[in-house]
Amino acid sequence: MTISQADYCAKVCKAKCCRIWKHGTQCPHLQSDCKCSIYRERFAAEQPDQMSVAVIGVDGRLMKVLCERVEKLIERNALPEWIKKTCSYAHPELLKEY
Repeated sequence: MTISQADYCAKVCKAKCCRIWKHGTQCPHLQSDCKCSIYRERFAAEQPDQMSVAVIGVDGRLMKVLCERVEKLIERNALPEWIKKTCSYAHPELLKEY
């Protein structure tokens, strides 16, 4: 059995790449089901690889972070290793395990 990329990201990974771990927050577009509320518009082919997003940290500070295509994060080695090892974009074979 193979799980879809979208289901893997939401149900297995829980969208780890959409969280700002060191600031204890997440993208404001990440819904409780770990899916992006603007995914279709944000990642359409004509959209840029990076986009600035404002998030509020646990300390209440407003921060600007980059929303970037996960493939680009992997290409430039910007995805933390502990996330990358369970990322189905970095390891598509993981989709076959579910």
